[in-house]
Amino acid sequence: MTPSKRRVLLSLAGIFLVGCTGVAVEQGTPKADPRKAIEAAVREYLVAVAHNDYATRARGTVGELQEWNSWIEAAGYVRGVEKAELEINELKVARVAESEATVDLQATLRFTTGRQVRLSGPVVLMRNFLDWRIVDYRRDGRSQRRAVVNRVQGEVAVDGLTVKAVGWVLQEHYVDVFVRVVTSKYGTLKPLQPSLRDGSGRILRHGTVGPITDGVMSVHIEGTGRAHRTPGTYGNQRVLEMDQGVAVMLDYYWADRELDVGTKEIDLLLGFQTSAPSKRLKVALAIRAPGK
Repeated sequence: MTPSKRRVLLSLAGIFLVGCTGVAVEQGTPKADPRKAIEAAVREYLVAVAHNDYATRARGTVGELQEWNSWIEAAGYVRGVEKAELEINELKVARVAESEATVDLQATLRFTTGRQVRLSGPVVLMRNFLDWRIVDYRRDGRSQRRAVVNRVQGEVAVDGLTVKAVGWVLQEHYVDVFVRVVTSKYGTLKPLQPSLRDGSGRILRHGTVGPITDGVMSVHIEGTGRAHRTPGTYGNQRVLEMDQGVAVMLDYYWADRELDVGTKEIDLLLGFQTSAPSKRLKVALAIRAPGK
């Protein structure tokens, strides 16, 4: 046998042995138990909820919940603006499949305002490559996935101002509506008292602008904080500095008000004081859920 043929045979034997060894090692290695990673993902999200850490909340969710948290982050809120004490009584993985898991949860948020919020399961998670992300859970018994309505329809233009609907969130103790505003004409805008009407004609009116109290609507504003130099502050109305042609996110919040989670139509009646002296704009924005 020539030296070159001997080298070829040795190389083939080496490849065969490596291949066999690789199969043997792979078959002999147990799969890692994902339960710890799943529990850690839920715990990290709950802490982020308690601390109003919207960036972490967005990273730890998928679907409607991710959309919701990204809206709040885009509105320029500062992390930790309203903290709550978190108490976890139960957090246990109930089921694990290849790409989905459910977790039994019983937890309570205690806010400085005195309000308590109950968070419960089933927490539904989806595998995203190596990470687990939350799809749904319950807040005071209400599915958070159902509470968020995104990809809504609704846009109106008035005298150099365009307002486009983004989505809404309907909880048991508040109503939250998000819109994007673009101006081609004004350098500053100050949001004025809004009101909201649902499909049945029921009206939620504005009370006093300011921190949340019983029966008072509060506007958190605004607008992609970093780019527009007007970071959002919880419960305070701000004058918005507008870069022409750049969208700014607005979050309108009705405290201690409730709309049915099956609501499909919302009419948002808005007002804006412009940078032009004594000029105000009124905007009537009809918002419709997908398929409506």
